[in-house]
Amino acid sequence: MKVYISGKIGEDGLTDATLEKFNKAEAMLKARGFETFNPTNGRHQQIVNAAYGRLVANDWNTRMSHYEFMLMKDLRQLVVCDAIYMLPDFLDSKGAKAEHAFAIATGKQVYYADELYHDGTLRAKSYEKNRLPEVAP
Repeated sequence: MKVYISGKIGEDGLTDATLEKFNKAEAMLKARGFETFNPTNGRHQQIVNAAYGRLVANDWNTRMSHYEFMLMKDLRQLVVCDAIYMLPDFLDSKGAKAEHAFAIATGKQVYYADELYHDGTLRAKSYEKNRLPEVAP
């Protein structure tokens, strides 16, 4: 199962705190046997930035902002994932809320980080469907 990690990244670039937050979630998911897509991955960022540069160079009249282009590319990655893992701060991000809505609209399984304790058990009043399943190694 491939899981897309979603949360607040920020529009002013990647901070060390943001990278740490996403990398920590990715490490936890990988340790549990999931394949992941981390949108803060440096290689992904380089590819998207280069593609946006080519778009602007070839179509100087483009009306698509870098943010819109990045979100579009991230949604394309979400399409090939089976589930999305929402970090606790996702409601503070327009992009993460869009990813959340897209995941629901396309029938992806949605997992919420703030509904899980570190041992994987659910907090009170959570739904069983939001529990990360165990994946055989």
